[in-house]
Amino acid sequence: MEARSAMHILNASSTKSLKYAIRSGLIKNFPITEEAINHAKAIFGPDPSTLKGKSTRPTLKKTHDDLFSPPEELYQHNRSITVCIDHMEIRDAKFLTCIDTTVRCGSCIPMQNLKTDPVFEALDKIFRRYNKAGFHVKTIKCAWAFIPLRDDMLDNMGVIIDPTAAGDHKPTAERNNRTLKERVRVALARLPYKVVPKVITECLGRRAAKLLNVFPQKDSILSHFSLQQLIDNVNINYKSDMVAELGQYVHASGTDSNNLMEPQSIKAIYIEPTKGQYWAPSAQPQY
Repeated sequence: MEARSAMHILNASSTKSLKYAIRSGLIKNFPITEEAINHAKAIFGPDPSTLKGKSTRPTLKKTHDDLFSPPEELYQHNRSITVCIDHMEIRDAKFLTCIDTTVRCGSCIPMQNLKTDPVFEALDKIFRRYNKAGFHVKTIKCAWAFIPLRDDMLDNMGVIIDPTAAGDHKPTAERNNRTLKERVRVALARLPYKVVPKVITECLGRRAAKLLNVFPQKDSILSHFSLQQLIDNVNINYKSDMVAELGQYVHASGTDSNNLMEPQSIKAIYIEPTKGQYWAPSAQPQY
């Protein structure tokens, strides 16, 4: 802490300037060494006061398309696919989960409730993703509770709903739900909170499905390609997509830089990778 205190005694000088002053002997009887400054940075990380006082909104880097093109032969006999859907509840959050039987790509869409309209909207998001990748959802395997969707799905999307008999199990959908809950349970155990907001639980479910798609599946149409490559045609980038763990405390550039004495960064909870997605407890999630 002495190194941090010395930095603020010297008017919050930068680490680079402080090291230069030490090497050049600009300050007599200075008790702090460069090694102590390095240790302070490694142990405590960026200084919160400096972030609040000196931060500026970062310049957005130019994005480059890093598209992945799977072999066309993969799609010749796999254009029409069957998906298995189910409801899933984690605490007070409700989801529609989906996994197809061809690519084995999973989705987990948060919903406000389990009524017909939210389910239909969630399915629309899933179908759009498959359509963009060149696949067509032909059949939905689901529980009997999804029967009210049957006529609308057939009329509007040309999709056939194949419900299981009452009392029967849906092994594919249930196994997918069990895997998602395991991943969310692990993430919840790592969070430093006694109470987890619903918005965080929803993000955990959505991100659990997304990260499962990063790895290949042995029963997919091509076992050495990741599901994200096959459906979204992109490769994951650790530097931009794995900035921090979901739920981790961060300082975000949530305000425009100005000459007022307001903090230039805000305390927030990290939600999603890229594009600065965070949640400040006093506001709605920022995307």
